Order: sequence, then C-alpha cells, then structure tokens
Amino acid sequence: MYLLMPIIMGILGFVFFVVFASMYNRLAKWLGGFEVELKVTDQ
Repeated sequence: MYLLMPIIMGILGFVFFVVFASMYNRLAKWLGGFEVELKVTDQ
C-alpha cells in the first residue's frame, strides 16, 4: 500500500489539475483573463 499511494496521489493530482485548468479556461473566456504589461527600463 505504501508503494501505491504516491502513484495514486500523482494520478489524482493530474486529474484535479486538468479539471481546474479547464474550469479556469472557460472562466477566462467569460471574464477576460489576466493581462500583463511589461516595460523595459534602462539603468
């Protein structure tokens, strides 16, 4: 059982990542997502 738990946790982590990433992508289309603006400064 101790050898199977890391594998099971990895699989569950991947499944939850896929579910929440797809939820974020759907919400980002509806809400507009994040916009990042970078500015280069010379010193």
